[in-house]
Amino acid sequence: MNKLVRNIRIKKCIFSVIIIILFSVNALAGCDQVWNKAIEKPDDSIRIIYNVYAETFMDDTGSPVLEAKIVYPQIFNADSKNEIDIINQYLYEQMKAYRDIIATEGVYYAREDKDASVAGEYEFMIHTYTQTPKITYNGNGYLSIVYFRMEVTGGARPNIYLKAESFKVTTGERLSLEDFLGYRAESTVANVAAREIRLARQKGDTSYYDTYSRDVKRWYDPEDFYLSGKALTAFYQTDTIAPYTSGIPSFNISYNDFRMRKRVPAIPETDEQAELYIVAEELLERNHFVFSEVYGLSMLEMDMTKGNTIDKETYYPVIDPGFAEYEDLFTYLGKTYTTETVEKLLGNGMYKDVSGRLYGNPRVMDRSRYQYTIDWSNYGFEVVLESDIRAKLIIYNNEDDPARPKHINTSTELVKENGKWVLSGMIY
Repeated sequence: MNKLVRNIRIKKCIFSVIIIILFSVNALAGCDQVWNKAIEKPDDSIRIIYNVYAETFMDDTGSPVLEAKIVYPQIFNADSKNEIDIINQYLYEQMKAYRDIIATEGVYYAREDKDASVAGEYEFMIHTYTQTPKITYNGNGYLSIVYFRMEVTGGARPNIYLKAESFKVTTGERLSLEDFLGYRAESTVANVAAREIRLARQKGDTSYYDTYSRDVKRWYDPEDFYLSGKALTAFYQTDTIAPYTSGIPSFNISYNDFRMRKRVPAIPETDEQAELYIVAEELLERNHFVFSEVYGLSMLEMDMTKGNTIDKETYYPVIDPGFAEYEDLFTYLGKTYTTETVEKLLGNGMYKDVSGRLYGNPRVMDRSRYQYTIDWSNYGFEVVLESDIRAKLIIYNNEDDPARPKHINTSTELVKENGKWVLSGMIY
């Protein structure tokens, strides 16, 4: 594998770790997520497709300097089609606006960094921009979308940003903080945050800045909130009221709070389907790597000068640093596919365990066996939870028009094995 792909993979691993921490532990702590849930009215039930847009930007020499991957949702609801179209158009325009920023400002700074690396004789690391959404709540006609953005632009640490949007599904209305907390909404959030921080500090929590009482007023953006299962959750961006390492601080205001203007019934259940979308995106990314670099379109990089004849076939040592050992490939596949699929892939003769080292045989690779049908730079996917251990994963072609229906490319299953979700087979 070349240096570019290695760098991208390393950054995606960093992204995966950070998003798990921020989405699952910090920003969403103590909040039950429910979606696709018909509570009282049939028009509360929705379907979600996550659209994936990916693009590589080059410098004047044709060398890649920036990788962008923007995931954004598309909503389907037969009972409120016109209103849903309004929301989908807005979400699509938001995606385009972010893409335009990346394609202009992002590419400009990436090229500047590339030029500086040449002049300063240091290694240039390709810049990456990633956006991943999560539907945090859907019930009683309300819907919130939380976008996690990470921008790796050559600094000592990635830039992390959380963006949220809330809508009334049955009307297409975009909801504001004032809709829930009135004209003193920002003060209410600041007071709640200051009180919770004060109580935390009394218990020995030193993660917040000493100036928190001023910071919670100064740095709060009224657009930084979403609707969780039991509460309105307000959050602060990194390095505003607490150090960067503390992540994104969040504070809950219960729907039963006397200051709450809208009477939003709390929903106590937790829906695993919402979490599955994040898992599915990661699995599809891993599957794309396996198909593109390991088993489908090409193989891992090997040292073709050091052949080893085994059973009348010549195998060559893999020199990719991420897969030098046979166990490395076994583990990566095991985190991506079912045990049955892993056994088939490892048993097809393309790779072999030679005293613990990973060896490959390019002669065995047969590209004709794979029909490349999915455009991995522009596709959509939907997850339908069928049981505690099975879910249907549907892959769609992606249309530029947010109002147009999708056409199914293929479908497969997500299966829970040994407590973790994996793909039932390789998708291509």
